[in-house]
Amino acid sequence: MTPLAKLKAAALAATPGPWVNGYPNAGTVHPTPGEVWSEEKDCIASDVDPGNAAYIASASPDVVLALVASVEDLQEALEHIIEGTHSINKMAGIENVARNALTRHSERFP
Repeated sequence: MTPLAKLKAAALAATPGPWVNGYPNAGTVHPTPGEVWSEEKDCIASDVDPGNAAYIASASPDVVLALVASVEDLQEALEHIIEGTHSINKMAGIENVARNALTRHSERFP
C-alpha cells in the first residue's frame, strides 16, 4: 500500500471532520488550549501542545481526503498527458523524458 493510500485509509477510518481547535458549542468554538474536537463534539485529542492541536485540527479527515483526491486527480491527468504525447515524443526521439519525470514524481509523492 502506498503512503497516499495509507493516508486515505486512515482518514476514512477516523472520526469525520471538520475538526476544531477548541470545544464547539452553538455554532461557536470555545477556546480549550490543547484540545481538538469534532463538530459533533467528539474529543479527538486532549492535553496536546497548543501548536500541535492547531495542526491536528487543520488536518482533519475531510481536509486530508480532499488533498488525496487532488493528488489522485493530478496523477491521472499526468498519466493522460504522458500517454497522449508518447507518440510525439517517440517521433522526436525523447520518448523516455516524460515517463522518467513521472517516475521521479511518483518516488517523491507515492
